[in-house]
Amino acid sequence: MGGGTAVIAGNDFIAVGAMEAIIENGLDIPENLSLIGYDNLKIASILKVPLTTIDQPKLLFGRMSAERLIEMIRYPEERRRPEKNRRGPETRREGIGAG
Repeated sequence: MGGGTAVIAGNDFIAVGAMEAIIENGLDIPENLSLIGYDNLKIASILKVPLTTIDQPKLLFGRMSAERLIEMIRYPEERRRPEKNRRGPETRREGIGAG
């Protein structure tokens, strides 16, 4: 196999499509190719090959965004830099391993 060793999908639904294509082409996850999604949807844990995925704490992100927006409206003269992005935890399953 030439080329890459991993597919990083923009979300879990895209990862499911990629998984189907990978399997249809005779490759094995994770032995031949690693696969990771981004959402941590429930479907990720019940697939033929459980999908490794990055969790997005949507409620937390929404709360942080709303708090920042309110702060900007209340104190427009304060030009503070936003906090660094916080990445959600990885939910590691069987989708990673090639390398």
